[in-house]
Amino acid sequence: LSDSSSSGVIRFEVDEVSTLKDDCRFSPEIEVGGVPWKARVGKCLKKDTTELWLMIALQCTNEQSTPWRIDVDAQFILVNSDIGKNFTHTKSEPFQLANWWRGCYLKNWAILMDEENGFIKDDKVTVEIHFSITGMKGIKIHPLMDFTDPNEPCHDIALIIEGEKIVDKHKQFLSLQSPVLKAMFYDNFDEKNKKEFQLKEVNREEFVEMLHMMYPSGKKITEISSDDSVEYLLKLGDQFQI
Repeated sequence: LSDSSSSGVIRFEVDEVSTLKDDCRFSPEIEVGGVPWKARVGKCLKKDTTELWLMIALQCTNEQSTPWRIDVDAQFILVNSDIGKNFTHTKSEPFQLANWWRGCYLKNWAILMDEENGFIKDDKVTVEIHFSITGMKGIKIHPLMDFTDPNEPCHDIALIIEGEKIVDKHKQFLSLQSPVLKAMFYDNFDEKNKKEFQLKEVNREEFVEMLHMMYPSGKKITEISSDDSVEYLLKLGDQFQI
């Protein structure tokens, strides 16, 4: 892993902290090392005590069902209004299929909730997790594909959709997947050597999503509009006979 792909920072502002009970709050996911991560914040009894503490954890949401291991160095930070008083806890632990989150008790609840201590304001606290992956085993990393970059080298065709280019390196692969595209690329002799083809009555973003489903990009289906994402993929699949 390169330095840029093996480290990340999650900054998470937790609202209505006073209402935290046994439930946990989760930050949005980020991707580091080709796998998804998020922060987990909760209120709980500290082990072997009767004291309530703020708990913070880094959670790996890798859905791979085969054995895997990721070694991580992490800093858990409770942000203070005075940056010099930020509270930091450092841990180095492995994440595995059976142990997919790691964390710590970050601050005593009574201390946290006292505004004079500088950790809470307007019933909000901010936490950060700075982490670096130091080793990985058993993780399947899918290749990153960007069909929207016109400067992508080595592509052999470009599809023009809604006035913008979508590039692809594998004209033959698309032809094998879709008889409609194969006919467009090869049936007309004059078209065989063309490098650009225009597709009409197709939504560009939806077509890109379909390409991600055709290739082993590991990208999840997402919603682009109010329509169900599965529905538009089925419609495109029918349109291009995929």
